[in-house]
This record gives sequence, structure tokens and C-alpha cells, in this order.
Amino acid sequence: MKNIKRTLLIGFIWGLLFFLWWLNGFLYENWNFHLFSLDSWAFVYDEFLQGWVISSFSDWVFFITILIAVPVFLVFWRLFLKVKWHPLVVGNAKRFFYRFKGGQAKLVGKKVKLPKKQSRTEIRPRPLDRASARPVSKAKDVKASVAENSGMGRSEDKGQSLASPFSGGGMSAFTEGMSTTLSKKTSSGTPKSSSVPPFLADDDFEKINLDDIKLPERVKLSEDIPALFMKAGYKVIKDVLLEETRVDYVAVDTHQVICCWLDGEKGDWLADEERFNGEDPLWFSESSHRISPVFKLNMIVKPLRERLEKSGLSFSVIPMLVEKEGNIINAEDMMATWKEMKVIVARTDLGGPDELPTVTQSVPKTTGPISVEELEMVRSLF
Repeated sequence: MKNIKRTLLIGFIWGLLFFLWWLNGFLYENWNFHLFSLDSWAFVYDEFLQGWVISSFSDWVFFITILIAVPVFLVFWRLFLKVKWHPLVVGNAKRFFYRFKGGQAKLVGKKVKLPKKQSRTEIRPRPLDRASARPVSKAKDVKASVAENSGMGRSEDKGQSLASPFSGGGMSAFTEGMSTTLSKKTSSGTPKSSSVPPFLADDDFEKINLDDIKLPERVKLSEDIPALFMKAGYKVIKDVLLEETRVDYVAVDTHQVICCWLDGEKGDWLADEERFNGEDPLWFSESSHRISPVFKLNMIVKPLRERLEKSGLSFSVIPMLVEKEGNIINAEDMMATWKEMKVIVARTDLGGPDELPTVTQSVPKTTGPISVEELEMVRSLF
């Protein structure tokens, strides 16, 4: 067995559920038979000594259940060993923490860390115009224009430009104008028709549909990756098949082979590079998970390193993952881990976050141009 601890743990848990809970409960409920009681087994033995003949349907079900219990336990134990429990248990637990705070969890030091709650001193206050409009109960009751009632001064009379009602002495004039408008309404009962300041229209503001509010889209980063490698002094081979996986670009110089793989999976991803119980590390989104592309790329280039060593070629193989469509929400915390794994992680196109360096910033310096003969020798190992 590949992992004896895992096998025994799954067998122990399955044994508790099967024998202690289900089988014992089933026998006791139907025949008042305790599976772990010596008295119950002694009673059955005495019945056989006294000539008990199995004739009824209930007796047959009882003995067939006893006989097939162990084989059924072993069959299901073998099936449970084939299940990858890490994505189901640990993976769902991490995804739960990710959703717990609206997708704002971070993986710090290979542990899920939830953001701390903001204190009142850190919360941004309401805009000044909304705050100043609060004392007015209904904007519809204000029927006079700001220019008519505020008394802030006209540009043609005072030679000054019309200032904001909230700057300098304009605030007192604005308040005075509001008071004049309200007093006119209560005295006459027939207010003059005029426009209402838009920042006082509380009812209209509350009717805004949040679905209509669109956040600014991420600016696309346009980079010609093959041209960047060639400009740095590399020879570029496109669409290389390594271990039945297509690698977009392989850049080669005198002593380096850079395997550049573009990650086109969309969505926000919580990266994790730690293996658990022999299972591959996973990246998690709000609705799914997948094997870490960084780990997968490392596994792809490993046989290439071995073939280069056997051929006597002194090349260092550098895996490079380029995030093209998705966003790694804990990239800043994972940079040290990726550096230990000796994998370059960069971004291009719509990939993120901005903390990741671009491909332009990530291309390693060349060690010198490679000859055509050496390039063909490297190409023959793909």
C-alpha cells in the first residue's frame, strides 16, 4: 500500500460507521441482537444446539446479514481508498473560509487568514453633501431654487464667481435661504415652482439599482511575449509538447531553458502550494478548485531536466507561469513560496493582481546566444 496511515485511518472511520453504527443498530432494531455482546452470540449458539432450524424469512435475512457483513466492509473500504478526500474535506473547508467573508480571505503563511473588521475610526464618513441634506425630511417640500433663495451673491453684482454653498460664508447663506424657503411655504401655502437641487433628492438616490452600477474594467496589458524573449537574446520555440501538455513558449539561450506557460483560467483564485496527505496542492475559487498550475508546471519540466542531464547538456530549466485571464487574490503572500520553488510567476493581458510583475519585468537576463547545433539538440529532447 502506498500510504499505510491513510489506509488505516479510512478503514478505522469506515469500521466505526459500518459495524458500530449501522450493522449493530440494524440487528438490534430487528432482532434485539447486540453485535458486540457475548450474551447475544451465546444465545444463538444455544439455539443451534437445541436444534434450531432456519425456516422463516426473517431468520434467513439475519444470517445472510451476518455472513456478508465482512465482505461488504472490505469492498467499500477499497472503494473509499480511491476517493480523493483532500479536495472534498480540506478543499471545501478552505473554500468555506474563502466565502465566509465575502471572498476576502487570504492565505498567509500557508494558512487561511480572514481580514480583521474595520474600526469606526477607519470607516469612511458619508459625503458632505449627503450629510448636510439629512436635516431636510423630504426633498419634495423644498420648492425654491438655490440661486433664488440662498443670497450667496450674484457674479454681475459683486464681481465674484458663484462659489460652492459649502465654502466660506456660503454655508450660512445657504442655510438662510433654506429657512426662507420653508417659512414661505408655511405662511402662504402655495409654494413657487422651481427646481430641486439634485443632491437633495434622497428618494431618487434610494431608487438607484445597484446592478446598474458598473465597476471600472481592468486595463488590458498588451505584451508580445515571443518578441520580449527574442529581444532579450533568446531563441523561442512555440507550442512545445512536454509530458502530453502544451507549453506555449520555450525560450533557450546558452545555459537556460525557460518553459513559459500561459494560464487562461478566469476568476479569482486563492493559491495554495502545500501538499496534504500525498495529494496535489490546489487553487480555489468561489465555486470550484483545480490543481495548482505552478505545481503542475514544475512536474512537467522535471523530466526535461533529467533528459538534459543524461545528454550531458548543462542547462538550467526555469518554469515560468504567466497569469493571463485570472486574478490571484493572495499573490503578494505567495511570492516568497514561489521563489523557494524556483518558479517565475508573472502577469499579462487581463491577469492580476498588479502586485505580480509583468512579463517584461520578469524575463531573466540571457547568458549568451545559443548556436544552431545546440538548439537542435535541445529541441530533440522535447
